[in-house]
Amino acid sequence: MAEQLGEMKKEVLAELERVADLKQLDEKETEFLHQMVENIIKDGSDEIKKFSWLPEDMKSASDEAILTSLEQQLSREENLLLNHALHLETFTMTLEPANSPKTARFTRGGRKFLQDINLSTSDGTPTAIKKQLTSILVEIILLVMSSVGLKISYTDEQMNAVIDKVSQLLTDNIQQKIEEFVKDWPKATTVMAKAQLVFNLLKSLATGGTGLVMKIGYAIISQLSWWERMKMIAKFKVAYDNAMKNPSATIAKIAKSLTSAPGIIEKKVFNVSALKNLPQK
Repeated sequence: MAEQLGEMKKEVLAELERVADLKQLDEKETEFLHQMVENIIKDGSDEIKKFSWLPEDMKSASDEAILTSLEQQLSREENLLLNHALHLETFTMTLEPANSPKTARFTRGGRKFLQDINLSTSDGTPTAIKKQLTSILVEIILLVMSSVGLKISYTDEQMNAVIDKVSQLLTDNIQQKIEEFVKDWPKATTVMAKAQLVFNLLKSLATGGTGLVMKIGYAIISQLSWWERMKMIAKFKVAYDNAMKNPSATIAKIAKSLTSAPGIIEKKVFNVSALKNLPQK
């Protein structure tokens, strides 16, 4: 166990060194950073033990039984974190008029957020689709962050910057993966099946390493102070690695978040499908 924790510490410190010059820290600051990383790793290890009761094959128990047991196992604070994990809004896209969309409008917290997109132009629909896919991706990563206690709030200006940065990371290959997720979403008829789709998307983004996921994480936390960024990156690295190694626990936690925020992903999935069905310009 000590050896595994030591390896994880090396990986986390290597991740931090990719985005920051740790050599600038003095001896006391370096000691503080190492202790912080060790504590985060230990907390992550303790988190895994909480879910040892979950069956490896999630189909061997009903959704209701798993979610009820999960709620009983978690503290009040942990349940609240999961219940609010999908309430970290990027934006709401509204297609107008609904029966034959000509315009995509963007609001956040009821306020105008981004510039409207004219869907009648040649690049209007592809741009709107990419915006909505970016929103889905950011909110799924925020779900993972929030589920382990990484509470982040953004002004509209900060969220706009996050959306721009993550949008630049959406290669054709990544966009295709999110579009496949969108296509499969309506076929998932239970909350656990939908949670499995979210997990599968997260896993697919880690193909060839966690680089892309961490880059998205960097974009999301780029507005924070230096020490807060270091803390968030370390927590997210540990949380994501643990999530991929413990699919049953991760899927159960995602399912709980989905039950507390029904319709949030559905609305975004509906928008992508509606946009894709518009006549090509």
